[in-house]
Amino acid sequence: MHLLFIKSIIFKNEALYEKAIDKSLSSLLNENTIETVKNKAEEYTKNFIYSDLRVYAKNKVTNFLSREIDEDKTIGTAFNGAIKITLDKNLYKLGDFVALQLIKLVKNKKEDIKTLVSNKVSENLNFLEKMAYNFMGGDEILSNCVDVLIDKKIEGFINDRVFEIA
Repeated sequence: MHLLFIKSIIFKNEALYEKAIDKSLSSLLNENTIETVKNKAEEYTKNFIYSDLRVYAKNKVTNFLSREIDEDKTIGTAFNGAIKITLDKNLYKLGDFVALQLIKLVKNKKEDIKTLVSNKVSENLNFLEKMAYNFMGGDEILSNCVDVLIDKKIEGFINDRVFEIA
């Protein structure tokens, strides 16, 4: 609206306006002026990007997060439901990832688990039971049981149970 008003004031004739618009900058300005305009535009753009845009973006992000991270909002309603949608779309992938990480963790900690089980069993045995335990090779039996549990059973157990965690 304002542009048309300005055009009508400056150029009473549309043809004159079109002729002026179609002229090259070099026909209107000298080379030094064009170079100065380029440099000033570059400087202004850099300043805008490095300072003004940073402040503007920071304010926008801060305001957005303040609105979206509100104690009255649920995970399902925050960010217009984007978190819930993402979780819903990726629930099985997340479950598989968690299961895989748990399996890796248990397998990596197998020796620690053996030591823990052996110590707990030993703590709960009386003198005669400890003698029988040692005579029968109790630590080796326990170690073999933990090996079977971790190497053959834990993966299926975790995969079956990972989606029951709530």
